Parts: sequence; structure tokens; C-alpha cells
Amino acid sequence: MPQRAASTCVVCGTPITQGRRCEQHRLPPSTRTPDERPSAAQRGYDYKWRNFRYAWFASNPGSTCACGCGARVDVTNGDLDHIIPFRGKDDPLRFDPSNMQAFLHGHHSKKTNKSRGGAGQNFKKRSA
Repeated sequence: MPQRAASTCVVCGTPITQGRRCEQHRLPPSTRTPDERPSAAQRGYDYKWRNFRYAWFASNPGSTCACGCGARVDVTNGDLDHIIPFRGKDDPLRFDPSNMQAFLHGHHSKKTNKSRGGAGQNFKKRSA
């Protein structure tokens, strides 16, 4: 039976038999349990946000990804990103159209993870 081609660690290039990282570069398991994270609605992404998102994309047809890659972004393949993160449902930045930019979903995930210091990390504090 044919075997799968050997993989290499995404960090150092060492050959590995499974996963994406060698033993030396393996990430520690997450310390946060799934039930510790508030729901999307509790974090401010409720029906009002969904309606705002659809309306923003409808009024900005032909948007391109804010990362600069030039890809077209619409409601089916993209995310609407807050340039300055909002804090709570009453924050005026939550629905400020001038505080929005469109990203392809994967590019938005990378941007968010980088700004938070890695996946699953807490938000950085916004200066007042």
C-alpha cells in the first residue's frame, strides 16, 4: 500500500510523521475550556450585528481585502472587521461604518490572531 509523503515541520523543516510541527515546536494545549468563552451574541455579534454586516456589504459592493492582496470581498467570503475593536454592546464603535474594513475570512483570522498575540488570547486593551 502506498504511504503518504513525509511531512516537514512548518517551523524548522524537520521531517515529521504526523501533525504540522515537530516535537520541539509543538504548541502547548489550550488552557481555556470551550465553555469559558462567551457566546458570539454575548460578545456583541448578534442579529443587530448580522443585519449591519449585510447592509454594509450591500452598500460597499466590490470591496477589496484590507490586507492589500486585492481580492474581492463580499458577504459570502469575507468578514467585516472593526479597525478599532469595540468594547461592549454600547460602544459607539460597534456600528460605526467608518470603523469597518472588509477582509477575506482567512486574512481576518490572521489579522485578529496577530493583534491579540495568538489564537485564543484576550483582547489587547484599547487606550482611552
